[in-house]
Amino acid sequence: MRILAIEAAPLHLLRYMDTGPTGGLQPRTLPIHAGIVDALPAGLEALLIASDLQGREEPARRRQGTPARQPAGEESRLLGERLADELSALAAAGCIPALDHTAAVLAGDLYARQAGQGRGGAGDVLPVYCVLAERLRWVAGVAGNHDRFGEHAALPPAGSIAPNVHLLNRGVIRVEPALTIAGLSGIIGDPGRPWRREEEAYVLELWDVLAATPEMVVLHEGPDVPAAAMPGNPVIRAALAERAPARPLLVVCGHSHSPTVLAELPGAVQVLNVDHRAVLLRPAG
Repeated sequence: MRILAIEAAPLHLLRYMDTGPTGGLQPRTLPIHAGIVDALPAGLEALLIASDLQGREEPARRRQGTPARQPAGEESRLLGERLADELSALAAAGCIPALDHTAAVLAGDLYARQAGQGRGGAGDVLPVYCVLAERLRWVAGVAGNHDRFGEHAALPPAGSIAPNVHLLNRGVIRVEPALTIAGLSGIIGDPGRPWRREEEAYVLELWDVLAATPEMVVLHEGPDVPAAAMPGNPVIRAALAERAPARPLLVVCGHSHSPTVLAELPGAVQVLNVDHRAVLLRPAG
């Protein structure tokens, strides 16, 4: 599966709320870009790829045009949950394929604190996976450094969320007859903190999943691509250069926001950075 093009202008903009520097809410938009791939597996008409959905749903009054602030103590859903509703509306309007023929790949960091709680922190992202799994063909993803699953950092056992949810950490799964996805959760950092590995351990585990020759590898922290001004980790770029499969490989990542969405590394390796954005891939023709 090779990406042929990504439209510069978003297909759709989803409004949401983010915590500002002073702790209050500020409006932001999540761009959803349309992309074209050479092919998708039979029966799969679209593949949504997203990462770093670190925001909360707009209060209902604001969506209806009233500029009132969210009352203290009012809970709002995670941006990923709101995204599921938006996808349903877009599919019902005929703007995107039916959701039972659409799947999603998530590259981590799907949590944001409630208003007034400040930026950062970590929390439960299971609600995002659950609501997307109810509507889509399947959902695959890795953990970001802000993600927890229930009260725990560790990934829940396979199949415990839903049969069509695949959470990957040093794992490889064939989600379609012609699509194998590998995933490595977390980032390079202090192993005493959740979802962080020492550099050497991270590289060895990345090489392990690359040995399965997947069509796609999902990372939270991705490689840098200096020639395309794409930020990332040069250690991961070097690891890919040494052990990437001989056939084309799509690397999906987030963590570091990039003005460049798609870039290429030597050896037919494409890097798709979806930090604070989503890309909906459809087959050519």
